[in-house]
Amino acid sequence: MSLRAVVADDQRIVREALVAMLQGWADIEVVGQASDGADAVSLVRALRPDILITDLSMPVLNGVEALRRLRRDGFSTRVLCLSVHTEDLLVLSAIEAGANGYLPKACSSGDLRQAITRVMQGELVVCPSLVGVLVQAVRAHSKGAEPDVHKGLSGREREVLQLLAEGHSTRDIALRLHLSAKTVGTHRQHIQQKLGARTLAEMTRHALKMGLTSLH
Repeated sequence: MSLRAVVADDQRIVREALVAMLQGWADIEVVGQASDGADAVSLVRALRPDILITDLSMPVLNGVEALRRLRRDGFSTRVLCLSVHTEDLLVLSAIEAGANGYLPKACSSGDLRQAITRVMQGELVVCPSLVGVLVQAVRAHSKGAEPDVHKGLSGREREVLQLLAEGHSTRDIALRLHLSAKTVGTHRQHIQQKLGARTLAEMTRHALKMGLTSLH
């Protein structure tokens, strides 16, 4: 039986190249493609794939937040993150959110193939070049030496911050998240207070540092 996979990446050329590679392997069937985190969550809910291979920096909902939603809802789909980000806190955030594996996009096809196999066997897979990064992050995290990468923001506040950083208006965010404009405004105030950010530019810098968006 083929392994059923969903691929999520907002860059079409990257997504299509990855899909073509996976479909070249006889034991993997790509059953869905997503261009943002929200679509990825919807596809996993609808298709129940064996594995989700996802980018982290995506519009609407980033990969870590998508992963949090799936784990919160009890989905056991294996998740392998592919990202250009190798910052220690971002790697740790993905693992803490429930990722089964984390590879840099610079990895080889062989690395990817092996990672998929190991993830499906129940292993936690991190590229050797990131092991040291992860260990340092865990040590700092356990000692309290590094502040929370999300600055105490709630899941909804992270969603609002990502959309604000990506240039969406209060009205658009309200429509996307099925909230009132007043509620979005309240979330924005809370975000500014928690981040100590007075302007949208400062909020955007925080969103970039947190890995909520890459603005590409």
